[in-house]
Amino acid sequence: MTKLRLSVGAVWVAALAGIFVIAFGAAPERHVTWVSTLMLILICLTCVIQLALQESDGFVRRMCESLVGALVILALGSAVLALLGGGALVGVNVGAQ
Repeated sequence: MTKLRLSVGAVWVAALAGIFVIAFGAAPERHVTWVSTLMLILICLTCVIQLALQESDGFVRRMCESLVGALVILALGSAVLALLGGGALVGVNVGAQ
């Protein structure tokens, strides 16, 4: 596996680690906020990693693979958090009578 492929996998591993940290470390009503923040962090991480490689061939492809993979991981993680009873459901007013 080349360092170019490892750069994509590193972002995916960071996304997976981040979703576990959110699941076990954040309050359920803040899961959506933290997942959004994690995606921003992953975008920055992807840019830093890809620019540090100093390899222009396939730059856009690696950026897309990193970010789409991270987005899929975060979407699946968010779905699991919602199914497990996360308190942050968009569009639901819990306190309304």
